[in-house]
Formats: sequence, structure tokens, C-alpha cells
Amino acid sequence: MGGCKLTTYKSVKAVEGAVTDELKARLFTPKWVARLVAEANAVRAAEAKRPPEDAGTVRTEIRQVTAKRNRMLDLYEAGGEKGRVAAVATRLDALERSLTELRGRLREIESRSAVPTRPITEADVWALREELPALLAGEVAVVAPLLREITGPVRIAQGERTGKCGSVWIAKFQIDGVPALARLARRIKHPTADTWDDLCSRGWKFAEPVEVRVSHVPAYERVAAAALALSDGGQSHQAIAIALGSPHRL
Repeated sequence: MGGCKLTTYKSVKAVEGAVTDELKARLFTPKWVARLVAEANAVRAAEAKRPPEDAGTVRTEIRQVTAKRNRMLDLYEAGGEKGRVAAVATRLDALERSLTELRGRLREIESRSAVPTRPITEADVWALREELPALLAGEVAVVAPLLREITGPVRIAQGERTGKCGSVWIAKFQIDGVPALARLARRIKHPTADTWDDLCSRGWKFAEPVEVRVSHVPAYERVAAAALALSDGGQSHQAIAIALGSPHRL
């Protein structure tokens, strides 16, 4: 891979297994749940003390930007010199983006001011924990995005060597259980669903950095580098198998 600085091999399954095991070990421990509930309710309390944003001001901005957008649209449809039309189109795109942002902001203000969210208890979190296995047993297309939300990007660095062809890999990522809890609460229509959605909309994260050692090296990975070198040298699959002491064809 271009730019890859790793000089040893690991299967994707080995890395995924190490990451998943770490998730299981860290998420939903009594200590983790207690800290999560305390911090989530502290965020709720702090937000409740803030004066609510005025939805009327945002609606006024939306009307003003809409009027500008409509004028730009008239100019664009009228045509004219190529350079002038291109400039109008650029301005029109910018106004459309502003409208999208303002409408999203208005939805958030209206949803927050509708009904105060209820506090979260440790019992609530444990109830959601019971639903996690069913969620993770779903289709890959559903589970994969959830895992990415929990871990964010997983970065791999190479650690100390464990032999001629092997090294420990270090997987670095962050664990944030809030997206999973929000999805679980929506899934079963839990009374705290609005609370978790509100916390997510505010960008709140309950993340901690994690480093995981990926040191298990199956037999086929231990010979990968040697097999690749022999293949690059023009050796056949059978010759490579014999050279590496494999009883099977590669």
C-alpha cells in the first residue's frame, strides 16, 4: 500500500478481533457505567442552565438568506456572460449551504425547547446493555457503521519484533459508547432515547484513548513475508510450499 510503513503482516480478522475484545472489556463495566451516568447528567444540568437560543432569530436569518438565494436564482436563470454566470452559481451554492445549516440549527433549537430530557440512571444503561448482543448480531451493513462510530478511525503502528518475520502491532483508537447507547435506546424506544439523542446533537462524547497490542500471528502470517519474497523471485506455488515446509499447495 502506498505510504504504508508496516513491514510485517497481520490479517484484518486478527486486528478486528483485538479491537472487539477491547470493546467488550471496557464498555459496560460498573466503573465505566458510573462515570458515564455522572458525566452525562452533569452535561444535562449545565445545558439546562444556559438561556435557550431564540428560534425567532434563526427564522429571521432563514428568511433573509432565502430572499438572497431567490435573487441569485433569478440572476442565474437570466444568464449572461459565462464568467458572471459562474460567479452567480458559486454564490448560489454558498447560500444553499447556509440555508441547510440554518434549518438544521432551527430543528435542534425546537427539539431542545419542546420537552426537557429526563435524567439517566445506571439502571437505564444496564437495561440498554441487555440489547447490545442483538444489535451486534445484525447485518454487517448495520453493525459496521456502529462500530466505526464507537471507535472512530483505528490507526496501526508497528511495535517490537517477535521474530524474523513478525512484530507486535499497536492498534490506537478511541472508545465512545454514546452513539451505541443512542442507537440502542431508539431501537427499543427506551424512555432515555431523547436524552441520548440530545447529548449526541450537542456533540458530547464520552471517549477514552485506547492502545491494543495485536500479537497473535497465525502460521500462514508467519510465512507471509518469505512466501512473498519467493513469489517475487518467480517461484511457483508448489515450490514455495515445499520451501516453507507446507504439506499443502499454496
